[in-house]
Amino acid sequence: MLLTAALLGGCPAPQLPDAGEPDADVHVQDAGEDAGSIDGGGVDAGVPDAGAPDAGELADAGPGFDAGPMPFPDNGVWLTRNYVKYSSFYDPAVVNDLALRMSTQYQVRNWFVNSDRTGSDGRLIEPQVHMVDFLENVHTWEKAHGYHFRIFAWVSGATTGPTAMDLTRPEIRRAVVEECQKLLSPTVPQSYVAGTTRPFDGVQIDFEPSGMDQVRFDALLQLMEELRAGLDEVGRSDALLSFAAHKLGTTNQYQWSPAFYYEMAKRVDVLASMSYNSGSTTGAEYRAWTRNQLQSVLRAVSGQAWTDGAHPPPSRPVTVLFGMPSYPPNASHEPSAENIEYGAQGLRDGINALKLTNDPSLAYLGGGAVYLHTNGINDDNYARWSTEWWWFGHYWLQRW
Repeated sequence: MLLTAALLGGCPAPQLPDAGEPDADVHVQDAGEDAGSIDGGGVDAGVPDAGAPDAGELADAGPGFDAGPMPFPDNGVWLTRNYVKYSSFYDPAVVNDLALRMSTQYQVRNWFVNSDRTGSDGRLIEPQVHMVDFLENVHTWEKAHGYHFRIFAWVSGATTGPTAMDLTRPEIRRAVVEECQKLLSPTVPQSYVAGTTRPFDGVQIDFEPSGMDQVRFDALLQLMEELRAGLDEVGRSDALLSFAAHKLGTTNQYQWSPAFYYEMAKRVDVLASMSYNSGSTTGAEYRAWTRNQLQSVLRAVSGQAWTDGAHPPPSRPVTVLFGMPSYPPNASHEPSAENIEYGAQGLRDGINALKLTNDPSLAYLGGGAVYLHTNGINDDNYARWSTEWWWFGHYWLQRW
């Protein structure tokens, strides 16, 4: 995700938002530095700051809004790099609060933790040194509560510009594979997680832009195949692979065609669709857009978008998470229109439409994924417990 250059500086105090993350429309290649310090106030524990919704708010759901509980609980969240960088974020009390909320209130099992970005050589530029502290604190909570999150090392990188990787070059792809090996295996030489008893469950690749160019996309497909083989090499055949996919479309390089979705789905375990930066100017427009995205993406992944008999369903299990935006405005993102309130309703509309036709594509839906969470407290345009997460619980999960 591309944000302003002002977010890409050093680490002032208080820490600035760690902006980066998928869609060069929005996931930044340099995840910026650092998002709102938890030191600025106490961690807001307990139930969501909801207040009961008023009748008007509930009625505003609009036609087609399914009042039933959310049947797709395998949700996700992109986490700022602060969680593997600053003690105020990987502190056990902070991690415990995050884990409790995500497991019990929001049903968020998949965490994409901003681990670093690559340079033009495919190597991580500034791998964070506190990944083990974060992982061990999560593990302590998991053991105490009999729960297991799926935590992904989220690796971003550029395919254009001064730090662009040429992924058609085998040595660049191999460098990416080796960096991911060091992120997921505690025993390889120069491991970034040496000593952990709870390694990452997988890796998410977020290399942008990745649309429109067939040669570049074919290199990405080859990278994902080589990455799976490379993780097998270091004893991580259990590792999950994820890719941050552009929104569906065919007009620019920050969009993926149905064919791109279909091909990548055959090579990963989790596709995270960056369903934002739509350019919508009203909530109704964004709601309609997300409905179409969900239907079209799932039909592409399943092969149902074609009737030629040449697109069978993926042979390995894959699920799709749909991004729910909470980040500062940009030229393609107006937060008053493009937000979790309207996006969640649009995704539900899409679910209902697929249900009406008994479309088997719905089986590939994993859930929603919030982009981006910093500390849940600061009024910094990132996901807040009191607002965006409340919308998530109300409009998506329908838990209150």
